[in-house]
This record gives sequence, C-alpha cells and structure tokens, in this order.
Amino acid sequence: MEKEKVIEELNKIVSEFLESKTDRLEDAVNLAINFSKENSISPDSLIKLSCSCGFNKMYSLVYVFSKACAIISTENIKKANAHYNAGVASFLMGRKDEAEKQYLLSLKAYPKSVSTYLCYGNLLRELGRTKEAETQYLLALKIDPNNVDVHSNYGALLQELGHTKEAETQYLLALKSKPNDGTVHYNYGNLLRELGRIKEAEIQYQIATKLNPEDVDIYYNYGHLLKDIGREKEAETQYKYTIELNPKHVSAHYNYGNLLRDLGREKEAEIEYQCAIELDPENPNRHASYSLLLVSMNLEQKAIERANIASSLFNEKGDITNGHLILACLYEDLVSRYYDLKKYQESGQYAETSGDKYIEASKHAGEEFKGTFLTNGYTLKGRAKIRKLDMPDLQSPYTIETFKEIMNGIYDASEYYKLAAEASPLHNENCNACSLSMRCLCEILDYMLAVTKQEEVQKLQEKIKKWEEDLSYCDKIYRENRKGKSFLQSLHKLIACIESLEQYKKFAMWTEEKAFENCYFELKKIASTIEGPLQKIIENSAEQMNHCRSEITLYEGFKTKPFKSSIYKNKALESNNLDKQNIDYFAYREQLGKDIVKIGTVQMSFELTESFPPQIKDKGTIRDKVFKVLDTANKENVNIVCLPELCICENWLSEIEKRYSDIIIIAGSYYDLEGHNVCRVIMGSDTKTLPPQFKITPSEFEDPIVCGLGMVSGERINTYPTSYGKFIVLICRDFGNLCTDYRKRPDVDIVFVPSFNSASRRFHQDAHAHVENSFSYVIISNTAKYGGTAIFGRMKDSYFPGLVSKGFKRKDDRTFKLCELNKGVEGMIIADFNIVHKFFSTPTPMNPDVIPIPVKNIKVVNLEGQSLEGQSLEEKIL
Repeated sequence: MEKEKVIEELNKIVSEFLESKTDRLEDAVNLAINFSKENSISPDSLIKLSCSCGFNKMYSLVYVFSKACAIISTENIKKANAHYNAGVASFLMGRKDEAEKQYLLSLKAYPKSVSTYLCYGNLLRELGRTKEAETQYLLALKIDPNNVDVHSNYGALLQELGHTKEAETQYLLALKSKPNDGTVHYNYGNLLRELGRIKEAEIQYQIATKLNPEDVDIYYNYGHLLKDIGREKEAETQYKYTIELNPKHVSAHYNYGNLLRDLGREKEAEIEYQCAIELDPENPNRHASYSLLLVSMNLEQKAIERANIASSLFNEKGDITNGHLILACLYEDLVSRYYDLKKYQESGQYAETSGDKYIEASKHAGEEFKGTFLTNGYTLKGRAKIRKLDMPDLQSPYTIETFKEIMNGIYDASEYYKLAAEASPLHNENCNACSLSMRCLCEILDYMLAVTKQEEVQKLQEKIKKWEEDLSYCDKIYRENRKGKSFLQSLHKLIACIESLEQYKKFAMWTEEKAFENCYFELKKIASTIEGPLQKIIENSAEQMNHCRSEITLYEGFKTKPFKSSIYKNKALESNNLDKQNIDYFAYREQLGKDIVKIGTVQMSFELTESFPPQIKDKGTIRDKVFKVLDTANKENVNIVCLPELCICENWLSEIEKRYSDIIIIAGSYYDLEGHNVCRVIMGSDTKTLPPQFKITPSEFEDPIVCGLGMVSGERINTYPTSYGKFIVLICRDFGNLCTDYRKRPDVDIVFVPSFNSASRRFHQDAHAHVENSFSYVIISNTAKYGGTAIFGRMKDSYFPGLVSKGFKRKDDRTFKLCELNKGVEGMIIADFNIVHKFFSTPTPMNPDVIPIPVKNIKVVNLEGQSLEGQSLEEKIL
C-alpha cells in the first residue's frame, strides 16, 4: 500500500511540473529518475505507470516515465520496452525526431522486436523515407513472416508507392494469416475501390461488416461506395446503420442529407442537415448546403439567413471567395425561381444582387476561376436589366417614353454582356464575335435613340454598311449556334427599323403608334435572344460553376481505419513474449500513387521514307539516339518519358523494357503489319497486359481516302491508370480531333501527344485551350524537323518572367505553355508535375511555403543530359 502511495506521489509531482513547464520534458525525466532512486521505485513500476498513462492518452507522462525506466534499468528487455513506449509517445506528441531516436535505442537493446520495426517503419513512411521504411517492414517479416499488422502496413506503403499489385499481395498475406481481421478486409476494400474493382471492394466491405459489426466507418465507406455507383437506396441503408451505431457521426448525417436532397426528399434531408450542423456548427459547407436546400423548399428568408451564416463562417476561416460565392449561388437560384413564377421584377432584382456577389468573389479568386466568376456576374447583371423591363407584360399604346426606356435598358444589358464575353476564360473567336455583336447593338441603339429624339443622324447609310459587315463576320462564327443566329436576325431587323423611323420622321407621321409598333416587337425579340451569342460562353461558365458549387456542397470523403500500435504492459519482462495493450498510433492513409511525377518529353531529329508505311531512314543512328536519351532520363530519375511519333522500331521495344524497367515510356509509335500506327506504353511488368494505343485520325500522308493505301484507324482511346495518376495518349492529329472529349474529365491527369507534326502552333493553341478548361496537363513531343515539343500547365502569369529569363518561354507568350523546344533543337524538357494540385488553390494561402505549385523544377537538357538553358528557343539548322 505504501508503495502505491509513493507511485501516486511521483505521478502527481511530475504532472504538476509539466502543467507549469510543458516544454521541459527532459527536466521532468530527471525529476522522475531522482524521485524513483530516492524512493526505491523499480523499473517495473515505472513501465506499468507509463502504460497506465498511455491508456488515458497522457502521452507526455508516458514519455517521462518510460524514458526514466530506460535510464534506470540494467536489463536489455526492459530498456527495449521502455524506449519503445517513449518512441510511441513521442510520435503521438508530434516529436518525430525523438521518436526515431527512441526506436533506434529500443532496437539496439533488443533487435528482435517486431513491433518496434513496425512502428519505426510507420514513422519513416510518415517522414517520406519510403526505402528505409520498407527495410524496417522486411526486417520485421524476417522475424515474424505471418504478422498481420506488418503485412497490412507494408501493403499501405506499397500502395502509396503505386505498386498496387504488390500492395494487394501484402493484404492477401495478412488475410491468409488472419482471415477474420475485419480491419484488413476493410482497408483491402478501400484499395480495390481505388483500383475501380467495385464488385470485389463491395465483397470486402460486406465481410468487414460481419466481422466488425459495430464499426461505424465500414458502414459509412460502404454507403459512400454505393452512392457513387448509383445504388442510392442501398447507400441509404448503410448511412442509417452508421447513424444508428453512432448518432454523433457528423459526416454520416451530412452525406445522408446530401443523398436525400439528391433523391428529392427535402424534408428528410433538412433533418439530417440540422443534425450535422448541431454537431458541428462551425463548418460553413453544411450551412451552405442547407441554405440551397431551403431555396428549393421555397423558404426564401430562412435560406438567405442560413447562407449569410455560411458566408460569415467562410470569411472567418479566411475563405473570402466562398463567402461571396455561396450568396451568389443562393441569389442565382432565386433568379430562376422568380422567373419561373413570371415575376420578372423580382427575378431581375436578385439577378443584380447575384451578379454583384460573383463580381466580388472574382476579386479574391485565383486566376483559375476569376474569369468564370466575372462572366457569370456580368451575365446576371445584363439579365437583371432585361428582366426589370418587364417586357412580356407591356401593352400598347407604345409611347415614345416607353420606347426610350426599353432601348436604354437593352443598351445597359448589352454593355454587361459585352463585359461578360471579354471576361470569359475561353478567349476564343466566340468571345470576339459576342463582343463585336454587342458593340453593334449598342451603336444601333444609340442611333435609334437619336432618331427617336428627332436629332440629326449623320452618315447613317455608311454606318449601316459597317454593321452589316460586322454581323456577317459574326454570322460565320455562330454557324452552329441557333440562338446566336436568331439574335443576329433581330439586329438586322432593328437596322431596318431605324430606316423606317427615319422615313416616318420625314413624312411627319412621328406621333403615330404604328411608327413604334414594329420596332417594339423587334426590341422584344432582341431582349429574348440577347444571350444567344453568349450561349457557349454561358455553358462553359455553368460547367465551371457546377464544379465550384460542388466544392461548397460536396459529399465528405472516405474514412480509413487506423492500424494499431502498442505500448507494452509488462507482465513477464524476463520473457520474450511481451504482452501489450493497444492505443491509436498511426492512421493509415489510403492513397493510390504519388503526388509529384517527373516527366520528360523528347525532341530529336529523324527522317522518314516517303513510301507507305513510312519507315525510319537511318535506323542505327536513331536507335542510338533513343537509348541515349532514355539513359539520360534514367539518370535524371524521370518517372515518365514521352518520345515522338514514328521514332521507334517494334523490335527495339523488348530491350527498352528490360533496360528501363523503372520508367514509364510513351514509346513514340511505329507501323505494325496490319497498318496501324501504334504507340506502346512500357510500364515494367505490366507492359504485356497494357493495350496499345492505335492512332485514330490519319495525317495527310496516312489518309487512305485517295487511293486506298494508308493507315488503319484505331477505334478507342485508352486510359492508363498508374502510380503517377491517369493519362491518355493522343497521337498527333488525335489531339486536335479528340482532346475536347476529355476536357471535363477530372480523372485524366495528363494528356501525352507524341507527334510528327508540322503545324505545332495550332497544336499549341489547342493545348492552351485544353489546359485552361480542363483538369489535365498536356505534354507534346515532336520531331526536331518541325520543333514545338512543349509542356503546358495552368500556372500564374507571375511565374512567366522567370521562364522567359531562363529561355524557356517567349516574352510575348501569355499562354499556359511553360517551355518549348524550337525547330532543330534535339533535347528533352524535364519538369515535376503535381498530380493533386494541378492549379493554384483559391484563395491563395498567406504562407508561400504551403502553396502547392503545379509545375516546378523545369529544365532542358540535350540527349546526353547536358544543360540547354537559354538555347531551347534558338532555331537550329539540321
């Protein structure tokens, strides 16, 4: 009894010391050592005390008593246990350097501890030292080949490295050792889901729920999986199980609310949103989702109040953009609601407010969405001017004042629509035509107002001729835009109205109603078709806004199960069979692949025969170049390298595969015996199972339409999932013809374009447009005969001067082309691409150290690996 009181006194003294001096852990250790020696407290008692503190998650005390035990003890096993506990406690306190030190001391004292190798491996994995982590896992498995936790954690590491087959092997070995481990089944299911093997993933979740029927996260993730594949009713069942087991599972309430909203069950969705908000009232996204639900329930005032709460919470978190954006979205929903009710004044008022909020959001947004927000904002401001005219309800007689009011309203609207076109992130001929047609409308209305006021109109016929020319240009651009063409027809009729009004004025018939009736009807048509020229711009803006809105009201993601580590509880310290009690240690991170991929794209000189199929002329020389540049890529630790179209012979592939097993190679292309232009993707042991990419769109010299001799076209574009993200290969003209099909595919990270292409400028325009409006990078590889090998990524223009000074980019180039090789230059562009952050976040973090940069470490080398800095844009004669 006396001994227990002494230990309690030690616990009290150290606890009080740490309360006042939290940063003096080592002093607390010395205090514990001195007190233990003075009061004859044994190492056994100290390790037990550390375990007791561990159960209560008092990790600073665990560290102090464990380290004191390690210093006092003279037995290796006791020292090993104590250092191990101190290591676990250090990690949980975020003291990773100290944790490593303690694990190494533990292994020095007892080099056969599987748990220490496991925890040290987990720590190294957390620190990004993956090769060292793998060594620790393998050492652990050498001692205990059937250890479930080691296989599971090693599988997690392999998954992070993109070695998914090997990761799966480790999970299966873990399950072979312990078939009834529900956590392993669960995490194996998460891996299968990431691999797209949905049916197998579902089986693992089902097994996991049977083995761990009280584990809420299994039901939660299973519900998320079912929702993603469209089995909403079954997803609902899983969310209900989750909430039944844990009524405070805030993400389950929120996701269930989203699911009910999507199913149109608004009242039930409201209950779940309210539960989620009650459990986590500081989360702005939940208030935002609830506010938009309230709009759909026609609870306008409550929706506005809730959106203002969401906006304030976003602002408090420093997310000013979303603070404005949620209000813009809410008011935009009210615009549509009142328009459907034919309450045009109210619709116009909310359009004005929503437009203002979008414009405010643009001031804080990054370059990625600034143009989208401005386009949306100005479009709504223009819409407000039209709807406030209340034209559908106007009745005759049509007075001059009414006529002037209509013209002024349409004029103001056209100015806003012109601004919308100019702000659009598309920057294409549609925007130019829209801006031009709006300018014509403004001028036409100016002349019409002048005629209405009976002012003298100078050179009307000359002006009409200029309008007709401009509208003729716009008509060519709007050839596939029905609404745009309808708008132009109304403008032509409005021009005719000006001429009619001029005639009425000459014959003193000005005050007669019929002088205005035809013009009024044409103005009404203008008001109804005025957004026609912006159709494609508005559609693009709407797609971008759907993405932004989904970011505010998104489903919350998967939860993964932590694997457990342990603090030793010493029952029989003289034994090697150490008993242990679990505490949470390392949260397993379910992630497929790596965030950063180093890519090299190659440009080299080679000639092709003029006969069909084209063949490389000097095969020996070109073979040497190919292997030389691949050697360079290997030395530069490039992960993926892309070669130009038609620079490969099929019989080189097997040697390339053997020599460069650690590099993914987009192996240019060659002609097979069946007449296909074939690109093989070489990816280590997976190469033989990967489908080849056949070119679909023939170049001129490949087109069989003239005489029947030519390329046999492929039928589909393959998507290649790798540890470095997903990519597609569009061979030469396939890029220009098919790239728009992949612009809104968030699952495609990189578009590779191996080419033998003389029209590189056009490809560069398409690549810029693709990067500007998609979620992908574009990597072009071309022959040095034509030049134009380049990389494209969505970077801020503040980085452009640096690229110019390095000679990678031309001074007047404002596109997302980051580096290119000119005609005659043989070499390789190398850069690091961030697969997770492919554009800058909004708003930009205040601390520049935490800003993920999409593309960095750009450099250019020749085929041998020597720097070409400052020379890549110099045209060279081959």
